[in-house]
Amino acid sequence: MIGDDLLGTPFREGARTPGVEIDCLGVVLELARRRAIDFPDPWQSVAAEWRRTRSIGSGFPMGWRRLGTEVLRDDDVVLMSGQGVGYVLGGYVWTASPHVGCCAIQLHRASARIEEAWRGPCSR
Repeated sequence: MIGDDLLGTPFREGARTPGVEIDCLGVVLELARRRAIDFPDPWQSVAAEWRRTRSIGSGFPMGWRRLGTEVLRDDDVVLMSGQGVGYVLGGYVWTASPHVGCCAIQLHRASARIEEAWRGPCSR
């Protein structure tokens, strides 16, 4: 699969180096890049809020929309309780956490932790 080489990459908050160190947003950005989806890194604008509250309003660029009851599909981005942000691809939610680094969680297992889901204008 397109992100298999990322699996197990150690977690470090704010890291963006695939295969070396990465955080959950870094996983999302890297997978989007590999799928030719332009998704600017919002970390600089949301980092202070995240560190203070462990929550963010929205770092999504213009054109992204919050999903309601739509079925999740490849290239959707999800916000998960206790896990951060994840990227939906191939029936998995790809993310990273301090405990395991980059990981892929089966979508049906991750669904109970999904608090929000977003779809970009370039989603397939």
